[in-house]
Amino acid sequence: MGGQQSHEKGTTTESIVLAELKKCGLSVSIPFGRPRYDVIVDDMGELFRVQIKTGNFIIEKGVVRFNCRSTHLNSNGYTSKSYEDDIDAFAVYCEEVDEVYWINVEDAGKRSMTLRVKPPSINHPTINYAKNFTLEKQFE
Repeated sequence: MGGQQSHEKGTTTESIVLAELKKCGLSVSIPFGRPRYDVIVDDMGELFRVQIKTGNFIIEKGVVRFNCRSTHLNSNGYTSKSYEDDIDAFAVYCEEVDEVYWINVEDAGKRSMTLRVKPPSINHPTINYAKNFTLEKQFE
């Protein structure tokens, strides 16, 4: 995904996430229209509205970061809006660590979220360890 444009990167991310959701035995539906979620995931009758995001690996910090808001350009400039009332979870793919993460919207940050991949220099109770959010761990 390295040299891809933003839209192409998003399409690649969506394809990878869809394949990984299916590998976990989940049913996936793609909605008609333009809702604020990308897919509906069916886990044995429990439905989740899911926004798919591309995570960025920040090497020097050892974390995967993703935005928890949508940003659009309109006549007044850039505007951003939270997903919190429109989705149930984020599915985040990070190419550099080749992993898909599942984050329930209530566990996500208001603007962005980081998932710690590499051990921190100090242990802190508010660290979001990436291994706790892997798709496999969420649906084992």
